Amino acid sequence: MYLILQGYEPSQITVLTTYSGQFFEMKKSPLKEILQGIKFTVVDNYQGEENDIILISFVRSNEEGQIGFLKISNRICVALSRAKKGLYCIGNFCLLAEKSKLWKNIIETLEERKL
Repeated sequence: MYLILQGYEPSQITVLTTYSGQFFEMKKSPLKEILQGIKFTVVDNYQGEENDIILISFVRSNEEGQIGFLKISNRICVALSRAKKGLYCIGNFCLLAEKSKLWKNIIETLEERKL
């Protein structure tokens, strides 16, 4: 809603999830009327596409602390390279950095650049 209040059209916003279960839960949201026009999809279905604003969920929760396919470089590349103007990421980045050298490098670079 904040982005729409800032002047972005719903068609300029895409919400990406890394797991289909998250996608289906978001589609059932009681806010779906308000979110109408915003595209929701899974990262694997968004290759070759882009949008002005991307919101992405890197949320991964399990007792083992495993990050699943969030350690696969091509999926990370697709997820992080779809935004034209703004990229908002939600997730446990400490866990991602702990379990993946690539994520550790990404997070260190963002911290160095104060992004």
